[in-house]
Amino acid sequence: MQINKRHLFRSEAPPWYRSAPIYLLAALVLAALIVLGSIGVQVAIRQPVYRDFMWVPLLLVLCSGYLFIAVCLRLARRK
Repeated sequence: MQINKRHLFRSEAPPWYRSAPIYLLAALVLAALIVLGSIGVQVAIRQPVYRDFMWVPLLLVLCSGYLFIAVCLRLARRK
């Protein structure tokens, strides 16, 4: 029995999806999230009341940083 190589659920990505301006926009938004999260970490360090919730902006910085690096690598590979 042959396996069907053609998948119905997988379609072609739109042409704008993998363009350089979209990658630059994504990198800009992620950089803004990194800055926002780092400000949140600084506020949580200074205020003893918020130290228990420091994991939220720290998680934001870590996730945004990972995605920022991934987007920058994809953008660098394109050039």
